[in-house]
Amino acid sequence: MKCGPDNCPITMWAELTPAEQRAKRKATAEKLYQQGFTMDAIAKQLGASKNTIHHDLANCSTVEQSKPAKTATNPKGAGRPKGSKKKEITEKHQKIVAAADAGTSKPAIAEQAGVGERMVGRVLEVETARRKTVEDLIGAAAAQKFSKSGALRIEDAIRIHKDRLNKAFEQKVDEEVRKRIAAADNATREQNKKLRQENLQLRQMMDKRGVFSDTQFNDLIKCIHPDNSASIATRNALLPFLLRNKQRLITSVH
Repeated sequence: MKCGPDNCPITMWAELTPAEQRAKRKATAEKLYQQGFTMDAIAKQLGASKNTIHHDLANCSTVEQSKPAKTATNPKGAGRPKGSKKKEITEKHQKIVAAADAGTSKPAIAEQAGVGERMVGRVLEVETARRKTVEDLIGAAAAQKFSKSGALRIEDAIRIHKDRLNKAFEQKVDEEVRKRIAAADNATREQNKKLRQENLQLRQMMDKRGVFSDTQFNDLIKCIHPDNSASIATRNALLPFLLRNKQRLITSVH
């Protein structure tokens, strides 16, 4: 039963007399519980204790049933088989999640599962948080495998986690190699820059040095002077010197 302005159990409850409330408390509690209200919320809305509401919901299909009648061999009652209720709830939640994954709307899921839309919303919120946690811990691939198979083996989780660690390690190594290569390149560029500066300074110093000594210059003047007073020995000594210093005496060679 869906809650609306005309049939809201809480609104109708407020209009009842105390005697009518006592008579209709059980039925109203069941309607609220099926719509997704907790026992605490129902007890608060109906002005009753939680134990009273639990007793009212004892035979409700969505609440854990009371223990079977006592027998001679089981004076306290056997109760439900261990884990049966938890399994039932788990299966119902799995059906809700599967229906949501298939694109079914919340109202349709609630009708199919026999629960309220609020209950469907809570189940889907928990499932969304669970999947996000799995994805954060062991990666998107594991989360996809988990959601498809419904269970992730510990071996798969370990393998996926190791793959992530290996990729992270490879990334760190690659980053470190890149940093060292960049540092080495910077050092090489600085060294080359320093060598170029030293070569330039050396060339400038060599350019500033004189080509001839005073004696050599005077001998050259003698050779080219119109009087041509240089001796053969002087000319023979000056000629090899001029040839050796050809590059310093001319601007270019053609």
